[in-house]
Amino acid sequence: MDKKLTQIVKYQQQLTKLSTVDLSILDEHHSYSEQAIIGAFEASNKKINASVMNTIINGILGGLFISLGYIVALFAMQGVTTTGVKQLIFGITFPIGLILVTFLGGGLYTSHCVGFINSSIGAASPWKFYRNLMLVFLGNFLGSLLAAVVIYFAVVYGHILTGDKAVTLNTHGDSWSAETMQMIEHKMGFVGSALAEGLTPTGQQIGQTFLNNLMSGIYCNILVGATLYLTYSSKNAAASFLGIFLALFAFCVAGFQHVVANTFIFWMNIFMVGDQLSATHVLPASSVGYFVLVNLIPAFIGNFIGGGLLIPVLCYFIARKKINAVAVKGQKKYFSEQIKLLQLKTGFAQIINHEFVLDETKFNQAIQNLDSKPHRQWFKRRQK
Repeated sequence: MDKKLTQIVKYQQQLTKLSTVDLSILDEHHSYSEQAIIGAFEASNKKINASVMNTIINGILGGLFISLGYIVALFAMQGVTTTGVKQLIFGITFPIGLILVTFLGGGLYTSHCVGFINSSIGAASPWKFYRNLMLVFLGNFLGSLLAAVVIYFAVVYGHILTGDKAVTLNTHGDSWSAETMQMIEHKMGFVGSALAEGLTPTGQQIGQTFLNNLMSGIYCNILVGATLYLTYSSKNAAASFLGIFLALFAFCVAGFQHVVANTFIFWMNIFMVGDQLSATHVLPASSVGYFVLVNLIPAFIGNFIGGGLLIPVLCYFIARKKINAVAVKGQKKYFSEQIKLLQLKTGFAQIINHEFVLDETKFNQAIQNLDSKPHRQWFKRRQK
């Protein structure tokens, strides 16, 4: 009881300090950019404070949706040999996965990175930010695995076992498997080209590919992270949809590295080890390790830099005063909710007809009794 009352007193002291902060700036008109920045900031706070199970489930859903975007894009690109045309097709079809996440639900590592600024300025717990960041990535990893298992047995496995195309499936330009294999090679850059020729990648090839994908990952989450802001830039759903689509279209056409999307290709890499990578060589088992080293790791880091450091930090300074006011408003709400929760747990309050009712006389008396209790002195200062 005393511990809970002490915690209530601490929360009340925090509320007293925060009450001196002027929040009238939030009553002013918000520009489109300010509205987007504030909306993304508040959304990031919700993601950071979400429960463990909620974060993982949303991550699984997000990984599944973004993998569906990849699956559709690979089907659409079958038989297309012109690079520019393939990129346009990819840019039109792949965004369906991210749009499903935006409007239907799900969480992505890339969008959770935006919450870094929330934890940096004290608006949210750094521990919860990094915890949920890793949990949502775990969910994304599992969601993309689910999508890879289903599509493998729906499209690849059955076709390999049956039919006249079994021998030429992976070298036939019109097959989904061939497109997937080309994507696996593409994602590994110079390393993938070396494996296709049956060679062991050199240190220089590994280093160049790592650097390329790191920088590509930064650009990726500058654009993908921006979609979180675009979601709140307008109250018109059609306008938000168009802005999000154009940002995603640009990211897809440029071929930047999105770590969550790449986890789907990683799982397909595992399932397709031993299939034809080129006319003369199969996809070796070593490709799995190379994929992690030169794609997933640099894309993971690059996505955090682009969507966790660059975009949120720059946006924070654009609307710093209003963001700080929003942070204070959020903290006041949090402390108030915690006080009410503790008052319910200690029996000083109850819910009657869906309303919070506090026994103020009993509660105030308990606080006075707590203040009047002698505090134990754990040490004595040495007298000079």
